[in-house]
Amino acid sequence: MFRCDDLYREMNYMIEHLSSHLLNNLIFAVTQLQQINAALGSSHSDVQMLVSTAKSVLHIFESVLSQEELPDFYEENLENIT
Repeated sequence: MFRCDDLYREMNYMIEHLSSHLLNNLIFAVTQLQQINAALGSSHSDVQMLVSTAKSVLHIFESVLSQEELPDFYEENLENIT
């Protein structure tokens, strides 16, 4: 593909506005899974939904983290992501 400023502008917009929400969803899903593991009292469907959520968010993060230059948000939050 050819370099396009519109494309970079759209990518930066998504990184700035979507990344924090994705990270919050990942943290929520992992926290809930840890609580379920400690309590051993939730249904299989709850666990399946939380794992699916975490997997989807991590897949999106993987596509961003595989770039040569990481956006600032990801460099600053790399510890939370990993």
